[in-house]
Amino acid sequence: MRLSRLFTRSKRLRLQKNVPLFFLSLLTSPCSSHFASSPPMDTLLPFIPLLLFLSPVSSVHPGRLILDFITPKLIAGNARPWNLTLLPDAPVIANPGWKDADHIAALPGQPPHSGARLYSGYITVDEKAGRHFFYFFAEAHNNSTAFPLILWLSGGPGCSSVGAGAFHGHGPLLVSQGGKSVVKSHYSWINFAHLLYVDSAVGTGFSYSDTPSDYQIYSDTSVAADNLRFVVNWLARFPDHANRDIYLGGDGYAGNLIPQLAQFILNRNNAMPRPVKIHLKGLLLGNPLLDAIEDRWGLFDTLWSHGMVSQRMHDAIKKECLLNARNQGCMAAIEKGGRVVAPLYMFDLTAVVCIDKNLTDTWLSVDEYYECRERDVAAYLGLPEVQLALHVNPAKAPKKWTQCNTEVAKAYGDITDSALPILKNLLLHNISVLVYSGDADAVVPAMSSRLSIKKMRLSKTIPWHAWYTSSIEAGGFSEGYTEGLSFATVRGAGHFVAKTKGPQLQVLLKLHLNGSLGNLSIPGI
Repeated sequence: MRLSRLFTRSKRLRLQKNVPLFFLSLLTSPCSSHFASSPPMDTLLPFIPLLLFLSPVSSVHPGRLILDFITPKLIAGNARPWNLTLLPDAPVIANPGWKDADHIAALPGQPPHSGARLYSGYITVDEKAGRHFFYFFAEAHNNSTAFPLILWLSGGPGCSSVGAGAFHGHGPLLVSQGGKSVVKSHYSWINFAHLLYVDSAVGTGFSYSDTPSDYQIYSDTSVAADNLRFVVNWLARFPDHANRDIYLGGDGYAGNLIPQLAQFILNRNNAMPRPVKIHLKGLLLGNPLLDAIEDRWGLFDTLWSHGMVSQRMHDAIKKECLLNARNQGCMAAIEKGGRVVAPLYMFDLTAVVCIDKNLTDTWLSVDEYYECRERDVAAYLGLPEVQLALHVNPAKAPKKWTQCNTEVAKAYGDITDSALPILKNLLLHNISVLVYSGDADAVVPAMSSRLSIKKMRLSKTIPWHAWYTSSIEAGGFSEGYTEGLSFATVRGAGHFVAKTKGPQLQVLLKLHLNGSLGNLSIPGI
């Protein structure tokens, strides 16, 4: 089939059959899992046309960028192990600037007593190229001397942490309905931490470069190096936070990016005198993409265990794909399975799929319901008066602010196949790791995280148990490992836990940070 006909047929099928790419994303390794050993990557190449054939309408949704752009690269074999010894050059720039210049007097529509002192602006990560990362910082008021600093990186890649994290997640202010003002969040993490959000990489949110070639190709290594330079130079601008414990947090594809940044910080600390070390304490990973193989088989098991595919379908896929991914029977079984699970919202399996008889695409109709708040954030951050208050460079501001820039994901040319070796190395150096998963997510499901953690062969020390948001309500389940990793589920949460179960996630984070998550006698706080 000619490529042009393939795309035409793909578009027609998307509108008529509503077949999601998510089921096909398990093809990252169709012959590998706890069922069998991994095949060579070249056995996966025949599935690229099938992937395109069944791909849904793409949108600027963080989870979709993984599935639409990153998964095909994994299938094509464009992934490699991470070099644990890399250390990019990360000098403090000559003029790091003063934080007072970045102070936000007030945001349009901001209520009084938000519980934080706000800053935003740019940190230069490469003076020669003119690469500048945009950040938003919420400095807590109450009892703040003992608070840690949480640096949040959204996934994608190419999705704005400022938009998704600060104004639509766990920041002190949330964009109100309609996108004209902001309201105080009652479930913000500002109650127990200082919050720093950065738009990484260039082309994401308000971050930009003066060098056009910087927009043409991205890689995990280059983005992690720029993230390290951001941390170094942000701390130079905010020296009063230089000795504070730092946690790196993020969701989705940040499951790759954050461990890589943490490893760079660790390598830098080992090479620098003690007074200038970055006090990295731990990682906070939400529904993270950790391992190309286990993530996809976790998806397959999730669909089966949730009753979304039949036993016959499960057995057929296992039988046809286990030994030979090239055979027509495997391709036919996967195609049939994709059609069966079509009318579901994979970012939140509990969501009611709103099918309008006038719409031919289930995904569009459900997105209209669940992504309206994201449009509110985009509307607010697109207001000239808001950009003025945030100190956005008007000459470099995007014509239309978007939550995710698909061009960044498209230009990603070098990705990491697994973050697990990095996580194991970080644990050896006493860097704690919390992996939390919404149990209603089918993009990077809880099962994927469980399989990835199992693959690390850690020593379990805290058995599987419920954690509580109150004396009687279980927020989810958790277990702990001797090496310093904790895994927790959040009941009823989708892919973006902070957006669907903000109160529960706030309790979970507080339990983890104060060391009480593994205490079976504490019912919650």
